[in-house]
Amino acid sequence: MSQAAHRYAEAFFELAQEMNQVDAWKQQMDQVAGVINSVPELKSFFGAVKITNEEKKELLIKSFEGRIDETCLNFLCLLTDKKRINEVSLILKEFHSLCNAYHGIEEGVVYAARSLSEDQMKELEDSFKVRGRNVELTQKLDESLISGFKIVLEDEVIDASMKSKLARMKNELLKERM
Repeated sequence: MSQAAHRYAEAFFELAQEMNQVDAWKQQMDQVAGVINSVPELKSFFGAVKITNEEKKELLIKSFEGRIDETCLNFLCLLTDKKRINEVSLILKEFHSLCNAYHGIEEGVVYAARSLSEDQMKELEDSFKVRGRNVELTQKLDESLISGFKIVLEDEVIDASMKSKLARMKNELLKERM
């Protein structure tokens, strides 16, 4: 991540704290990030140098006015004016992480051979709550795991994949041979 993206996210987060809007803005900016990340053409649009800042801001206003707080919309327009709108996904991801840290939520990644349902993801997150930890997991596919999953948090790895089970069995069999 660029230093500038981190600084913009940090400044926006500090403003959210000052205005007591951390939760509301996190939710709204997550929606904005969802839209931008789900429409690949938007990333190209915001990165295009031939499209003027006014045209980019016009699209932002048409898309989000009335749906997100005016300050959030102004922030997106500021990013456009400062020629940072092409980094909006990185900035919003960092903003999301700052909000999670503020609430004591650990972020982690679930690697799975197949896509997990929302219920399965929620069940995995809830399993940490039983242990007194609040986590938010994102999912990434890794077909090399064969089946099962691997969870990577900042301070631990939980590997319940078939790939790791096979590797352990192989090591055990090799030990017995010696």
